[in-house]
Amino acid sequence: MYPTPRGTNLYRLGGPGEGLQQLRTPLAGTITAIGLGAASTGVAYAAAGSGLMRSRDNGAAWQVVTAPSTDSIRGIALDPRNASTVYLAAGSLGVLKSTDAGTTWSQFPLEYSGADKVHLDPLMPSTVYATGIGDGPCGFSSYRSDDGGQTWTYLQKAFVNAIVPDASSLGVVYGGAYLPGPPGDREYRLERSTDRGETWTQLTMPEGCVGKEVISDPVRRPEPRVTPMVLRPSSPLPAT
Repeated sequence: MYPTPRGTNLYRLGGPGEGLQQLRTPLAGTITAIGLGAASTGVAYAAAGSGLMRSRDNGAAWQVVTAPSTDSIRGIALDPRNASTVYLAAGSLGVLKSTDAGTTWSQFPLEYSGADKVHLDPLMPSTVYATGIGDGPCGFSSYRSDDGGQTWTYLQKAFVNAIVPDASSLGVVYGGAYLPGPPGDREYRLERSTDRGETWTQLTMPEGCVGKEVISDPVRRPEPRVTPMVLRPSSPLPAT
């Protein structure tokens, strides 16, 4: 499921020969976040404009979902084992969690920042990672919860603005980051942790490419595949 380049419409990749299909949604405005459940559930959430919506049939139909705040949702993550459990990265509100498909919500503020991104470990969904702009290194703050969001640990050595778990290896996570600086003089990097974000090792990226986001292959494979999203050039790096 994809937003358009300007972020105002959603598209779904159809079957063989069908190409992209535009989805009809009840909310207008910029798509700020998309979250997908396990493929077998057909569940998807999307934040658009000042609202949140849910689909239970792979995007064919959508319903508006009420949340404590819907004008600052920047990330959505669903429990791969239970699509009724949803996490929202809700800016200054921190992380919002629902265990009943959005009927009720719990709020979990973060210590030094709001929440811009949220990801679950697919091998242990009670482990949740959140990042946001705040007082941490490089202007980012990173956190991990080992109990489904009830309590959070500040990751002091995580110099990243997003943490994405590896679907093949428990405890392995990747992070993309950049060090602020004058245009043309910013350092972009990709990092890896094997201890759930406590310590990190910087990875070497191909010459001429810079990264800020990472996408982890959601399919469990013998060899993990991680694709940095590049800012220059405009296409993603090949998965390795």
